[in-house]
Amino acid sequence: MNQASPKNVNAALGWLSGLSKRGLTDIFIPLKKSCKLLNNPEISTGRIPFVLLITDGCVANEKEIVNWAKDHAGAVRIFTLGIGP
Repeated sequence: MNQASPKNVNAALGWLSGLSKRGLTDIFIPLKKSCKLLNNPEISTGRIPFVLLITDGCVANEKEIVNWAKDHAGAVRIFTLGIGP
């Protein structure tokens, strides 16, 4: 996890601009990694940890993800935003 300094924001934007669509929507792996990282007390001390998941596609394993989050999200607050048909 990095501070949102101008240097780090520019690096993140550069990384994002290099991404290309892959034809699948996988939010489960990023959610698991985010929750694991944010549930680490050394990282989240004094903060409210949250994850914002944004997708432009259909999530096929929605029920599996929700059931996992109920048991494993810990203190992490999860927000989702779906854009598209």
